[in-house]
This record gives sequence, structure tokens and C-alpha cells, in this order.
Amino acid sequence: MKNLLIEIKELKAMNYSRTDDSFDVVINFDVNGERFTLNKFFKMDKKYELMSLELVNFVKEHVKSKNKSSLADDFLDSIVVVRYNDMEEVQEKVASFFKRFKDHINNYKSKRYTEGFLTKYSTPDGFSMKIN
Repeated sequence: MKNLLIEIKELKAMNYSRTDDSFDVVINFDVNGERFTLNKFFKMDKKYELMSLELVNFVKEHVKSKNKSSLADDFLDSIVVVRYNDMEEVQEKVASFFKRFKDHINNYKSKRYTEGFLTKYSTPDGFSMKIN
């Protein structure tokens, strides 16, 4: 039996599209101390809590699928337990990331002037938040 503990370390928003409010989230996380990175596409058309739940479950399912052993002779060796330390706290922090990013986007969209032509079309890419 494998017992895997996931710790999401950092979330980063990339490739923001102003036309449809879509972006990629780069997820940096540890599984039992080993560092991994995933990408997930999101649109800002859902509530923060639903997007948070979707991201947390996406990471959990990815880790579970990567560690599932179909060649195990023993039934107990094929069991994979994937968990977070405190699921509710992780979901709250991830929802906070989405809320802050939405605020960042609103601030970006509400700018009335620019300092130069090239900066006028810059995007809010690179917004990140450390979780743990």
C-alpha cells in the first residue's frame, strides 16, 4: 500500500487571454518530498470554490494515476492512498489564489492610461502565490 501526501507549494497564472478570461495555472507541488509540476487550463466563469475543488481533485487524480501499479501481485500493493494534510485549508488557499488573480485582472482591465505603446498590450501573466 502506498500512502502519498500532497503539498501544493505554489500556483502561477500564465497565458491569460483577455477575450475569454482563460488562463493556464502552473501547479508546483510535492508528493512525499519529491517536487512535481502540472499545468491546468481554466476559465473565469465559475465560482472560486468550484475552481479550487477542480484543481485540488485534478492534482490528486494525477498523483493517483501516476502511482497506480497494475503489476502488483498482492492486493495491498495495488492500493494507493492520496491525501492532503488539511483538505479544507488547501481548498481555501487555492480559492484565495483565484480571487486574488481575478482582482489582479480587474485592476489590469481598469487601467485608463499607459506609460508607453508597448506596455499597453501587456498581460497580467506571471501572477503567482505561494501556498505553503
